[in-house]
Amino acid sequence: MKNVAMAIVFKNDEVLLVLRRFPPSLWGPPAGYPDKGESYEHAAIRETLEETGIHCSPLGYLGTVPYKKHRSMLHIYACEYLEGSCRCSIESRDVGWFPLDCLPNPCSPAMEIFMQAKDMIQRANEK
Repeated sequence: MKNVAMAIVFKNDEVLLVLRRFPPSLWGPPAGYPDKGESYEHAAIRETLEETGIHCSPLGYLGTVPYKKHRSMLHIYACEYLEGSCRCSIESRDVGWFPLDCLPNPCSPAMEIFMQAKDMIQRANEK
């Protein structure tokens, strides 16, 4: 199993999504493999910047979810937007902000995970 770090980044009520250039060619949060010795949290932040041009800050760890189709384990972080403008990278065909009730298709992970991230960020901002 490969380990993948994923950042679910919110700006206001919209989530940052990337249309992947390489399989699986679908919409999803920025994600990628950690470098040797790199934490999953740092990898999620780095991959977000590399893939989208967006700086983010993790507010909490949502957990690990198996992605059986690609024999991977997703280590998922709820993150808030800090700064930056969307741009594509060599790994993406498109990047954008989307409201949860209007996500592009196909999109992964499950809506439940997006909702958990949004709830975690809202609770963190209420403190």
